[in-house]
Amino acid sequence: HISSGRYRPYVRRVLGEGYQYFDWNVDSGDANATPPTPSQIVANVMNQVRHHNYANILMHETQATVRALPTIITQLQDLGYTFDVLTVDSHYIQHRR
Repeated sequence: HISSGRYRPYVRRVLGEGYQYFDWNVDSGDANATPPTPSQIVANVMNQVRHHNYANILMHETQATVRALPTIITQLQDLGYTFDVLTVDSHYIQHRR
């Protein structure tokens, strides 16, 4: 992810210039070497999201992700999560710099 080791100078510069960046704190696992099934993607997300009040979920454009997304959205809404666009006023997730 962007704030790990070699990217730290860039992160500091971006923040120093007054910009905001949003990192992820939930990984759907959809980019694993062995492609997961839609149900595995749902499980990956739901197992991790329960540990966060705010979740930025990393997802990629895979067929399995597209098929998993309706279930993920429904389950997150059932838990009281809402969806919104990111703005400068949004709660942001950043890994340690």
